[in-house]
Amino acid sequence: MSANRPASPPRQSADHRLWPWLLALVALCASLCLTACTDDTTAGLSGTGGVGEDGTGAPVKAASMGEVTGVDDTTLTVNGVTFDRQGAQVQDGQASPLEAQSLAPGMWVTVSGEAQTDGTHPVAQTIRVLPAARGVVSQLDPASGTLTLMETTVQVSPNTWVATDDDGSAPEAALLAGLQVGDLVEVHAALGASDGAMVASRVTKLAATPALWPYQLRGRVTELGANHHVRVGDQWVDTRQAAVALPRAWAVGMVVRVAAMTPPETGQAWPVARVTSDTDTLPANAAFVYLAGVVRHWVSGPQFDVESVPVDAT
Repeated sequence: MSANRPASPPRQSADHRLWPWLLALVALCASLCLTACTDDTTAGLSGTGGVGEDGTGAPVKAASMGEVTGVDDTTLTVNGVTFDRQGAQVQDGQASPLEAQSLAPGMWVTVSGEAQTDGTHPVAQTIRVLPAARGVVSQLDPASGTLTLMETTVQVSPNTWVATDDDGSAPEAALLAGLQVGDLVEVHAALGASDGAMVASRVTKLAATPALWPYQLRGRVTELGANHHVRVGDQWVDTRQAAVALPRAWAVGMVVRVAAMTPPETGQAWPVARVTSDTDTLPANAAFVYLAGVVRHWVSGPQFDVESVPVDAT
């Protein structure tokens, strides 16, 4: 199995309409730095504290949510922040343990840990691997570089890490050469600006079906139906028998992760066994946070959502 890709292109610049907010934030609060983009690009938010929480010298909590851009035996880099990952607990999106060697470039993760005051890498304590989807490929179009699973269209680009039985390389048609309809794949991606579609940062063909929660989908709730039926992206799910653990009541626009032991069937609501949220993967009151994702729900003042996480930058 192999995986490679060319170097990532430069990120697009921020929307000029947001620059007045950025300048005001920099002038008023040196401890908070914000960069934001339109619905077609990504945003990053970081905040840093002093020597310790409240200046006491106590450990400073640090967190990062985004794409893994570098990994070796001792470190993990997410959003340009390199963490010492020795001793970190690695978990999947359902908080089940994973092997540390399963971490790979292109994966979408949340890292929680502590910043160091001596200038060394922050130390990761927990690493949560958060795939956007894991399911069976129902459609494949190498010409356009797309595949479909769980009613979700996945776009593969030259910047996507593809791990299959064959070599993964550009262009898109070659990237998908090792896949076929019926394969079980795991897709990593940010939440896109369009529901029911995503641009993959990593696609992995799985040789064996995972024993626990092998089928998962993460997405925004787009419609609330009758009899405990909910549409996540474009996939209808049946939650009547599900264990639901959400921070608030069901609502259109909220981001959920649904999981089941069996895959969905075409044309039918998918009976899921578990419904959770990824927002609880970030530590409370962290002094340093970096998020990457699409800005949604911009309201008056510097308040918005990034990857389902509400951000108040006042």
